[in-house]
Amino acid sequence: MRDEIRLYLTEEDIAYYTELGINLDSDLLDPKVDRVFKAMFTADTKESKQALTDFLTSVLQRKVTEFTIKGNELAVRTLGEKQSSFDIHVAFDDTDEADIEMQIKIKDDLFSRSEYNTAKLYSTQELRGLHYGNLHKVYTIVILNQTLFPDTEDFHDEYMYRNGKGKVLSGNTQIIFIELSKLDKILLKPVREMTPAEKWAVYLKYANHNDKRELIHEILSSEEGIKMGAVALDAISRNDDERVEYYHRLKYEMDMQSQVLYAESKGFEKGIEKGIEKGIEKGTSEATLNIAKKLLELNIPTEFIMTATGLPREEIEKLTLAK
Repeated sequence: MRDEIRLYLTEEDIAYYTELGINLDSDLLDPKVDRVFKAMFTADTKESKQALTDFLTSVLQRKVTEFTIKGNELAVRTLGEKQSSFDIHVAFDDTDEADIEMQIKIKDDLFSRSEYNTAKLYSTQELRGLHYGNLHKVYTIVILNQTLFPDTEDFHDEYMYRNGKGKVLSGNTQIIFIELSKLDKILLKPVREMTPAEKWAVYLKYANHNDKRELIHEILSSEEGIKMGAVALDAISRNDDERVEYYHRLKYEMDMQSQVLYAESKGFEKGIEKGIEKGIEKGTSEATLNIAKKLLELNIPTEFIMTATGLPREEIEKLTLAK
């Protein structure tokens, strides 16, 4: 482990990111971290530009030749309107647009957020004096370090408006999910048989993993666009300022995670207190038993349930057997 890491991250932080598959023991920064991902594709260099062009072409399966990086936040029309913020917001070719997101950890209702951002991107097009048929296509591309769809082995999933028989409405809005957790079968393929999108997925997941160095080298030799992405990533990784920002970003994410867990735990404790108070007010044990059942459903340890409800272990074990 690089000594500099311990200047910014605790052992607990390091263990957390290691469990998520983020490799901190490498000279290369991990492109699965959103800041690195964004810098790799949006730097003002020919390598970054070629890499983003190739990535869009590979994932959208349409030839992309020119693009413009746009602002990360769309304008809001009212004070109460929710702000939409993107990792990478790009307009390409005939002003079609894409929002590209990298997510280390699934933290919220990703389905609804993806639909909202796609709709927001679509609705902010200037239509004054034009026909609805002039609206351009918009894409949301979400790259996930974790599994979002456990019921399928496909790493690449696309969503559009369709009717019950599968007929596409207009095809103008499309949401694409890429799950980097589902590459096991792809890794069994020879590189020459991988699609460009599969190669990009493998590269993003394993770019800085030493045990995949030979595979990554073969991918870079076969795809010029990914090779340019690797050149951009190497330049970022050699930049001391970028490396410091990388560690700060990881620490920020860890702090945010800790705050969420703390808030959830306090809310949970408060809920238990209210439930017990309500049970006492009713003067019955039924409410307490219901609380214990709910806690068991959440896999809360027996000792905690005993403390929270005042029930003896034997009573809680009976509830466990009755589940």
